[in-house]
Amino acid sequence: MGYLWLVRNGGVDPATGSRILLNQAGAPVLYRFAPATGQFQWSNPDGTQYKENGVAASVTQAKDGVMYGNTVPKVYGGWDNTFRYREFDLNVLLTYQFGFYVYYGTWAGLHDQRFWNNHRDVLTAWSKPGDVSTVPRPVYGDNVSNGSALPMSYNAFKGDFVKVKNVTLAYNFPAKLANKAKLASARIFVAGQNLAIITDYPGPDPEVSSNGNGNTNQGIDRNTIANGRNFVIGLNVTFQ
Repeated sequence: MGYLWLVRNGGVDPATGSRILLNQAGAPVLYRFAPATGQFQWSNPDGTQYKENGVAASVTQAKDGVMYGNTVPKVYGGWDNTFRYREFDLNVLLTYQFGFYVYYGTWAGLHDQRFWNNHRDVLTAWSKPGDVSTVPRPVYGDNVSNGSALPMSYNAFKGDFVKVKNVTLAYNFPAKLANKAKLASARIFVAGQNLAIITDYPGPDPEVSSNGNGNTNQGIDRNTIANGRNFVIGLNVTFQ
């Protein structure tokens, strides 16, 4: 439950710039562009047509996908503490999640060769035989090699993170000052939410999901906005 079902990425063929995918048995299959015909074809590494049981075939999620990674964190929690010094107090809440994957669908869009906005690493895309790159040969209209039309592990990333969720710094007015203002107590504070995150995830926030956060649908980030960073300044008073 809650697993990503993906076709495994085998990298980019240095000779042709083709995306390499692994079929169910783990054998490499190339999504090769043939300039002579202007068409793509599924082929073996030696350039022959890819076949299954003697019939021309293609790699599909239905028959070649594998249970790649769990989207539900195996470990999650937080650390909360309040530090006090005289009239000041500082509350810090850190949260964390470990042991899960996120399908970064935006990553596919950032490598789409249909004149979309692209990630800067497309500048390192394959361009000539012998090039070693993680980005295949750019061909207009190719939405398979980037994972848009065929969900692949190329777009799956570990979502582990530690987040500075909440920080509140407050000053509590001394009782003498509060009493002079005819108050039982007074406290001024400044607070921030989602201030920082430590993660290797390339997207804006591994904690969000465009499919919701249920056990069977979380872990999909497709053009999702990160949790907002908020700042609040406030005053708490108690009247006598």
